[in-house]
Amino acid sequence: ADGGSTTFPQQLTITKNIALTQSDSDGDYSGVTAVFTSGEALEAGEVVSIHTDGEVYKALADGTTSGAINADQPAIGVVVADAADDSDVIVLLQGFLTHNANFPTYTVGATLYVPEAETSSKCVPELDAPDSSGDFIQVIGYAVHANRIFVNPDFTVIEIT
Repeated sequence: ADGGSTTFPQQLTITKNIALTQSDSDGDYSGVTAVFTSGEALEAGEVVSIHTDGEVYKALADGTTSGAINADQPAIGVVVADAADDSDVIVLLQGFLTHNANFPTYTVGATLYVPEAETSSKCVPELDAPDSSGDFIQVIGYAVHANRIFVNPDFTVIEIT
């Protein structure tokens, strides 16, 4: 109740709904998260995938970078706060994230994709699906506001030939 954490040593049964909240406040998030080690410096809102070294990297659809997605290594979520290389980073696996500075102005209701390339050195979800031969297409979520997304990765990854 005071913002701390509670540990349940056994199975937890919830008989009511779990509410995820949307917030207009910059940097707010709610949902399912996990802590990983960053394989490079990451910024809030960037899409990530797990590399073979077990660390998370910027996920790109171009198939050539450390975090390049493919059918065996899809993007898993979005970073909720900036993180230095080789540090703990919180990844939103499913839920809502608001970010004014790093997100472009999204079209409400639009499907969002793993980006084909970084924009202004950021790897944030894009409105346009990748379209070049050798790229991979993966839905990462949906725009629910001009600067708020619902992260809900679809683990289906399609290669453009």
